[in-house]
This record gives sequence, structure tokens and C-alpha cells, in this order.
Amino acid sequence: AALAMTVGARPVAFLEARRWRSEAVGWSSLAAIVAAGVLLPSDHGPAYAGLLGLGSLVTVALLAAVQSPGSSVRRMLSWRPLESLGRISYGVYLYHWPVFLAVRPGDSSWSTFAQRAALTLAAATTSYVLVERRIRQRHDGLGRTAVVAVLAAAAVVALAVAVVPTGEPQYAADAADA
Repeated sequence: AALAMTVGARPVAFLEARRWRSEAVGWSSLAAIVAAGVLLPSDHGPAYAGLLGLGSLVTVALLAAVQSPGSSVRRMLSWRPLESLGRISYGVYLYHWPVFLAVRPGDSSWSTFAQRAALTLAAATTSYVLVERRIRQRHDGLGRTAVVAVLAAAAVVALAVAVVPTGEPQYAADAADA
């Protein structure tokens, strides 16, 4: 354990030795992560060619860089809207796929994306308030929370069942697999 802590602390110590290193690594890592998320395809590409580990290394570099006190990247990532998104991020992860399948499948316009994103954020926020926060705080006992959790899970399953494809491929990648 001591070796792991020493090795894990080494990149942070390297970055803290010169503030410009921390800033350069932080901003370049953040830019690389955002660029990969926006520019790389989701159904093929470098991640599927064995380079997914590179994304993990870039993420580690970003995490090491934001450990420096006073880091501008740290201040930017501490912006309240981003903190709020982080608070509901599990719900966003959980609900985005059923919402994106249910709302105008096949339509890739910006207005449809905005509708899907708004519905996903609304579902994630509702889930956070009604389920996640209550479980974390044990606010109203496990009885009612369990009922709400089961109903929320049932709603997600019902939505997923309602949008299951009929067997005909919807996307080019699905057609290639068929």
C-alpha cells in the first residue's frame, strides 16, 4: 500500500514542482478528453482498436493536474453548473439511453438532441431527489424509499421494453452485425 501511495503521489509532486506544468497538463488533458468525446465515433475508431487505455491515462493526468492548489482547471471544473451535473451524473448515465431511443429515433438534429438532453436531465434530477438523495440521507426510512426505487426501476424497464427494436436494424453497425 505504501508503494502504491508513493507511486500515485509522484505525478502530483512532479506537476506541483512547477505551476506551469500543472496548468499545461491540466488544460491539454481536458482538451483531449473533450475532443475525443466530440470528434471520435462512438461505434468504431481508436477506442475499438486498443487505444481505450490511452483515454484512461489522459484522465489520470487531468486528475493529477487538478490536485494543485489554485489550478485554473480545478476552478473551472468547480463551476456550480458542472458540480450540479456531477451530482446527477449517475442518473444521466442511467436514463440517457432509454430517452434517446424513445424520442425521435433516427433524428440527429440539434433540436431533437436538445429535447433528449432536457428530458434526460429532468429524469436524472427527479431520480436524484426522489431516490438517490433519500437513500443517502435515509431521510424517510427505507420503506417509502424502496417503493419509490422499485417504481422508478419499473418505469425505466417499461420504457426500455416499449422502445425495443422490432428486429430490423436501425443503425448501420446493427445491419453489419445482422
